[in-house]
Amino acid sequence: NLMYLFQEVPLMERFSKAQQHGFSAVEHQFPYANIKSFKNKLETTELELVLINAPAGNWEHGERGLAAIPGRESDFLDTLYIARDAALTLNTQFVHIMAGIIPQHIYRKKAEKVFILNLQKAADFFQRYELNILIEPLNDTDVPGYFLNRLKKATTILRNLNRSNVFLQFDIYHCLMRGENPHEVLKENIKDIAHMQIAGVPGRHEPDTKKSSF
Repeated sequence: NLMYLFQEVPLMERFSKAQQHGFSAVEHQFPYANIKSFKNKLETTELELVLINAPAGNWEHGERGLAAIPGRESDFLDTLYIARDAALTLNTQFVHIMAGIIPQHIYRKKAEKVFILNLQKAADFFQRYELNILIEPLNDTDVPGYFLNRLKKATTILRNLNRSNVFLQFDIYHCLMRGENPHEVLKENIKDIAHMQIAGVPGRHEPDTKKSSF
C-alpha cells in the first residue's frame, strides 16, 4: 500500500521502491489527484494497481465514506462515476466502498437500509464495466462510529446482497483490533474474501511476530 509504505520518499518515487523490493502489485486508496502520474508510473514500473477506494467524502473533515449515510445518496452516486473512470484508466479491478461514520441521531437500521440499497446500485453500475466492489469492516478504536464495524454484519450484508461482484476485504489488523481470531475468520469466510491486508498489532506497523499476536 503506497499510502503507508516507503514514506521516506515522495509518493511518485514509491512505485520504483516497490518494484525494487520485488512487488508485482500495489494499492493506493485515493489516486484521484494524480491519475495521469499514476498511470505513467504503473506502466514504467510494470506494476499492477489492484485496489482503489471510491471517493470517501471530505476526508479532512472526518468523513470516511458515504454509502451508509442517509441523505447523502446523491453524493454517493456521484463518487461511483469518479471511481469508475479511475479504475478503468488505471486498469484496477477492485474498488473499496467505505460505509461512513454514522451521525449519532441516525438509527442504525436506517443506515443499514441505505447501505444495502447503495451497494446494490453500485454493484449493478460497476458490473457493466466488469469491476468489483469490496466492503471492509473497520475497528471502533481507529474509526469510532464507523457503520461497518463488525465482521458478522459485513458477511451478512454481503451474502444477502445477491450480487456476484461484491466481496469482502479482509484486513488482519482490523480483525485483531476487534479481538477476533484471524485463523477462524479465514476458515469461515475464505470464499467471500477477494483482497487481504496485513499489518502489525498494535500500531499498524510492519508485521513483527515479537510484537503482534498473530
